[in-house]
Amino acid sequence: MIPLVLLAAISCNAESSVDPTPAHQSDALINRLIKLVDPLDDPGHYCIDVPGFGTNVQVDSALQAHTCKLTDNVDEQFTYQSDTKRLRMDQYQRCVEAARAEASAQLFVRECTDDPLQRFENLEGGAIRLITDDAPDTLCIGVGDADGIRINSIHIRRVLELRSCGDSDPSKISWTYFQGASQPE
Repeated sequence: MIPLVLLAAISCNAESSVDPTPAHQSDALINRLIKLVDPLDDPGHYCIDVPGFGTNVQVDSALQAHTCKLTDNVDEQFTYQSDTKRLRMDQYQRCVEAARAEASAQLFVRECTDDPLQRFENLEGGAIRLITDDAPDTLCIGVGDADGIRINSIHIRRVLELRSCGDSDPSKISWTYFQGASQPE
């Protein structure tokens, strides 16, 4: 008999049979996980995530990079709206918004508006760039430099922040839209 913890670890790290879509291809990106291409220190890869889970989800807290959840993952599902350039979380009726147009700024999910801090574009190579004329540097969504923090036996998290697109290690800013997401109920 396989222990439940081991079975959970196997199912969380299992790859979906569906091919990932590079971040620069933006057609029909509906309710997808946004997964860091390089696993860094997490064999389950990092996905952009709202902290908490289920009834304990912390929708007003800063987004984080968290071990990808291939099931029960509505807190990791995003839709890229190519017409408005927004990353929308349909589950919460909110959009990703940078706290400010500066390196190390945190990202949140907030009410969808025309705020330029909610406009992103998918670049070739997988970077997701904040579209703004106010920033002195081009800024991309990325994970922090510190090693991941182990939450439990199968989940790790990292800081999610804006980083300089040109000065960042590509392994920390290259994403793919992964359609291994379960649909919201």
